[in-house]
Amino acid sequence: MWLCKFLACPKFGRITKEFQALAEVLADGHQVAMGPIFLAYLYKGLHEVTTKPMDYHASDPIWIFQLWLQLYFPELSPTTVCPNDKALWGPPLLNAPRRKHYVEDCFRFFYECLEKTMEHLSICLDHRFPDYLALDLSSYPTAETKDERHNMWVSILISRDLPYGLMVNKGSNYHCGDELYYPVAAGYLLGFIQSIPIPPMDSFNLLSSWWVKFKDAKEVTTLTDLNQDLVKSFSIPIRDLRFGDSNIFIHWWKEMSASWFSQPCSEIEDRIFRYCPCSLAFQREKEKKKAQAKVDITEKENPPADIIETERSAKFANANSGRGEKRPNAPIQA
Repeated sequence: MWLCKFLACPKFGRITKEFQALAEVLADGHQVAMGPIFLAYLYKGLHEVTTKPMDYHASDPIWIFQLWLQLYFPELSPTTVCPNDKALWGPPLLNAPRRKHYVEDCFRFFYECLEKTMEHLSICLDHRFPDYLALDLSSYPTAETKDERHNMWVSILISRDLPYGLMVNKGSNYHCGDELYYPVAAGYLLGFIQSIPIPPMDSFNLLSSWWVKFKDAKEVTTLTDLNQDLVKSFSIPIRDLRFGDSNIFIHWWKEMSASWFSQPCSEIEDRIFRYCPCSLAFQREKEKKKAQAKVDITEKENPPADIIETERSAKFANANSGRGEKRPNAPIQA
């Protein structure tokens, strides 16, 4: 129940059997890497939100993405998070009053956002609380922290397929597959020099929007074994964090985005969101139609006095018009 309500967040708030096995394992005291599990659920939820189309009745842990947006883009946040080395970032954002954003507002913000400072990009890397989340690569680890830090950075840096779904071949309501995790495209946020994001060599999803569906536990085992082999062959250097772009990336990005931002934001905004159910323009048009429908019903049920008088006069005139008419000759009765 707790997993469904606070982490997984399935659609309509239902408690599903999908997380029962995970709950039992956690209750028995076993350690489980929850990050990759719910990151895969988040990717699946984001895919559904943007392809169904723009379905704002989202399932899966979309709240993780919302917190990420508010942390790295405080302009969208309901509150300002003050740096504190002895506090978590999440609770202030979760407890703050909600601030409603329409899709046009967010689109306009990102369309016109030219750059972010390095301080904003390193906000999580610079945070040192709690200790197990301190992502410091500039110092040599101790014997006690060497393996832990290696495993943590391996989990963050390796591009790979993340298993999605906790039930295999259990009916149409439970899907099992994978979601591609691709940190190369976000080198900035990890303290690396951003280079051209080269697609990974292989993926079960064929590097497309097509989504694989596993029907056998052996397929899942193959995926997890492959990820374990990647972990064993990965090495992490000791180095200082460096933020920035490579010259090749700057040239490539300018060519890629040359035609993306050439038109005024208002023109693209109107073309994209005119028929989007969660847009402000759509909602205003919807409310306008509702208001007009209420007016029409009210006028029909309670017509103005002049209309009532006109209808009465017409009925009276029609009734009187038949008095002087000649009736057709009736047949002669014997």
